[in-house]
Amino acid sequence: MKYNIFTVLNEGYASFGKLLVSSIFDKIDMDKLGEIIICDTGISEETRKYFSLFPKVRIVDAGFKTVHNKIHDDDWKKTVYSKAKLLLRTVENYDEFVPTVMIDCDCIVVEDFSDILDGDFDVAPCLRNPAGRKSGHKANSTHIGSFFFAATDRCIPFLKHWVEEIPNISELLAQESPALSNICERMKNEISIFNICEREIANIEHYPPDFARIYHLKSDFPYLTVEKRLQQPRAAYYLERYLR
Repeated sequence: MKYNIFTVLNEGYASFGKLLVSSIFDKIDMDKLGEIIICDTGISEETRKYFSLFPKVRIVDAGFKTVHNKIHDDDWKKTVYSKAKLLLRTVENYDEFVPTVMIDCDCIVVEDFSDILDGDFDVAPCLRNPAGRKSGHKANSTHIGSFFFAATDRCIPFLKHWVEEIPNISELLAQESPALSNICERMKNEISIFNICEREIANIEHYPPDFARIYHLKSDFPYLTVEKRLQQPRAAYYLERYLR
């Protein structure tokens, strides 16, 4: 099965995007990968030129621009809460449906995950795990939107419901993941949903287990800025390998 990879990126997260794309080419079986789609919410011409050096990378315009000066600001929310909508637009525009993985741009692929995608299901969301989170962490949704696999065209109504649900969430700092969780519960008897554990597919632990396939360099104390998140010990090898 061939599949595409989709991510959303602006210039504030350009270093993350470079790490992600470089790690994909380093770790993923290219025979199984169709293309990497970068949805541009404000990357520079220099960053565009950087990605032009990679085959299979296609940059598409999101239709809006963001800056991301700090975590949870308005531009951060605009980008995060638009991911599902932009993924929906992408898969609906295929002449023939292509299975598509959505990965947050602040991720590093450390092992090929293609084998996880081979299964008889329609969508594969990321199942939240408490590992790496302090006790009393406010987020309590069942799923998290850092990784999502749209496996068949039956994902389209799921994505539409997800997009519609986001503005219904009243939580101050989180709407995307609670909305995703609600739709997983609502549609669990309508389509086939395969949950992939966050520890394996979007790991946030500072000292990840050997079975982790993707590291998610999520903001967390003491890593609250892009620069500090890139300096996490678990990212050091990949930073040196891909960006130095």
